[in-house]
Amino acid sequence: MLFGFTAVSSNRKTGGIPTTTSAKGTCWTGCPFYEKGCYAKGGPQNIHWNAISAGERGYEWQAFLSLIRKLQRGQLWRHNVSGDLPVVADGIIDGDKVAQLADANRGRKGYTYTHHPLTDTNLGVIKYSNAAGFTVNVSTESVEVADQVMTDHGIPAVAVVNSEKTDRFYRTESGRKVITCPATIHDNVNCSTCGLCQQSDREFIIAFPAHGVAKKTVNSIVS
Repeated sequence: MLFGFTAVSSNRKTGGIPTTTSAKGTCWTGCPFYEKGCYAKGGPQNIHWNAISAGERGYEWQAFLSLIRKLQRGQLWRHNVSGDLPVVADGIIDGDKVAQLADANRGRKGYTYTHHPLTDTNLGVIKYSNAAGFTVNVSTESVEVADQVMTDHGIPAVAVVNSEKTDRFYRTESGRKVITCPATIHDNVNCSTCGLCQQSDREFIIAFPAHGVAKKTVNSIVS
């Protein structure tokens, strides 16, 4: 399984930070967007993702880690524009590799998202990674579920919401604050100038309105 590394992203929403892509085999087949609705299954990113998944480009794990270690200290970077955390089997995160990734990230500001199920084993890996400085956000399909994840487990969570839900700020039923991803509603903001998703100790949820060619499909899933 190979992993892609882009030193300077050309994506408008991420800005020019380093980004990575993991092969499709890292994705949990139980993800609500696995068969349809995944934003990465279209456009140039899908072409890139397919090539990595087919073993046509990318790096073996240890070579990939060496690239992360070479990033400047303090560098903000996003792991997995598409793909998920490394696994030992479907839906089971590879704790050893995540620990290696967190170690390679030390002194840097890496972050990512995961759709893997919150089993006891996976929760342990996610909590370890966040404590070690590599931020893993749990991806959910509603702000209420994200709220529950943060309340029950003390880890950061994000939510995909209906494309029409673009309020800058709002609150869950329990009162937890929700911030809509600034890069999705402001043309002059991107990941490189924001960095909210990298804050593992935050108390608020970050919401991502459905977007892209599969927007209608995503809207039906999150509704």
